[in-house]
Amino acid sequence: MNRFDKQYADSVRHILRQPAELNQRTNHAVRAQAGMTIRVDLEKDGFPLLSLRKMPWSFVPEVMWMLSGVKDLHWLSQHTKIWDSFAEEDGTVTAAYGNRWRNRFGVDQLAEVIQKLDQDPSSRHGVVMAWDPATDLTVPQKNVPCPVMFTLNVIAGRLNMHLVVRSNDMALGHPTDVAGYALLTHMLAQRLALMPGMLTVSISNAHVYENQVPFMEELVSRETRTEEVRLKLPKDAYSRAVALDPSLIREIKDSFSGYLPGEPMKDIPIAM
Repeated sequence: MNRFDKQYADSVRHILRQPAELNQRTNHAVRAQAGMTIRVDLEKDGFPLLSLRKMPWSFVPEVMWMLSGVKDLHWLSQHTKIWDSFAEEDGTVTAAYGNRWRNRFGVDQLAEVIQKLDQDPSSRHGVVMAWDPATDLTVPQKNVPCPVMFTLNVIAGRLNMHLVVRSNDMALGHPTDVAGYALLTHMLAQRLALMPGMLTVSISNAHVYENQVPFMEELVSRETRTEEVRLKLPKDAYSRAVALDPSLIREIKDSFSGYLPGEPMKDIPIAM
């Protein structure tokens, strides 16, 4: 069992001990914990790919789609359907994170942060926002960002990311988010000629819906043979991701080693 598996299982067990309350938006009972944090040293601990169950690889094309900055689903839907339910009639996603990073606020935040850290690795100004207070608090929409912002900084030649998540479904969303932002950190580190460092994920509301409890109880009782997952990124992964090079998906999948997951867990309910 790798370091992320252990942290994940401990976090879920803690949530399962909490009393259930009704969530008005979903009309589902939910168990929750405020202020939960996951920390993984990407260089020393390896890649945080959950091995208690076999993970889908949807996070790979999802990260590429985000880096491209587009908000329509034409390319992404060819590789995964995970965002399709959030699409508007014109095939776009209002909450598309990458579009918000690169186009939403009149500046390409990601490009500016990369340039800033290229010029001054000691800078602590590497902040990228996805949450738009002008609309996300007031305008009804199919989805609003769960990962609302991340920061990037360089210490001792390593690129560190701190991700802030306002709300995280620990059964489904959390393992995918952690894997996706770990991959993003690797890609940005490669682009900046740095080693990937610490990934810290701070969750304001970490929760398990009541209809997911039996699945989670079974999941955290598992043991796996995975000790350490490693990723050796293909060359020029960042620029190829931005260009939506479809061959990169398979190359990244094939670049993982040490992943020995448990059986997949199908039909985990999702509360919309």
